[in-house]
Amino acid sequence: MPEDFSDRDGYDSLFLGDNFSVPMPGLGDHTADAFEPADALPTDPFSLRYRRFSVILSKSRRFCRVSAVNINGEEPYWQIPRVGWRKDPRAEDYQEDDETLYGPDTFSRGHMVRRQDPLWGDKILAKQANKDTFHLSNSVPQVQTFNAGLWGRLEDHILAEGKSKAGRLSVFTGPVFGDNDPLYVDGRIAVPLLFYKLVVAVSDGDELIAAAFVQSQEDVLPALMAGFDPGPFTPYQVSVADLELLTGLSFGLEGADVFSGPQAAAAPRAVVQGAGGISGIPLKREEQVIFG
Repeated sequence: MPEDFSDRDGYDSLFLGDNFSVPMPGLGDHTADAFEPADALPTDPFSLRYRRFSVILSKSRRFCRVSAVNINGEEPYWQIPRVGWRKDPRAEDYQEDDETLYGPDTFSRGHMVRRQDPLWGDKILAKQANKDTFHLSNSVPQVQTFNAGLWGRLEDHILAEGKSKAGRLSVFTGPVFGDNDPLYVDGRIAVPLLFYKLVVAVSDGDELIAAAFVQSQEDVLPALMAGFDPGPFTPYQVSVADLELLTGLSFGLEGADVFSGPQAAAAPRAVVQGAGGISGIPLKREEQVIFG
């Protein structure tokens, strides 16, 4: 029996408050490449809605271009077992499912919406959210240890710092598709080199705040081999404006960007590899993250 998604709420643009709308990003030149689900809302025609998160698929790349999730850090979180990956039947032809790309010495199916992010509140809904994160629409190939460092803990760190009002975050995550992404599986599958994350919250001062991050796996892709350990990855904090240039997406959050403040201005910067010459703040430790 096919899955029924009719009750899925999807990403909530008003999750941070009625006065703080944070909609799905504008797709710009990528609009024609976006898959249009038959059950999409008229006001959000490209989003596959799941429990507490949404995904926009690229038809040409057959991977997620944008994911968006609502996180409530003040609700209880549940430890729920993993389930198997599967296709979303609503987008049968636009999810890459070739198993030969994946293995212990190559790639894993990287969650775009972190599995634990929507697992809050009501346990029945959390179980549904957990299962929903294992749709192939929510995965992009990543080197096995890509999420093992700070990149995989950014949301947790920001919540722990207590700078988000009512413990709420809205988070966008996805790959940066490039024309020179390396090809695998007989030249059929292009694997993204760069990934982004945009974390949005309301401060205690009732202001919308946003922080953008990118992380590359470019250095390790040519060296994928048995027993190869790529070591720690380095995420960079970048401006929302530069993130929009990289992705071609429009988030409408430049005015909320913490990167424009004095703390970011004083931080040392470096050129981000594979990011078209933009610079950012290399993050080696959690306390270097600027938020608020």
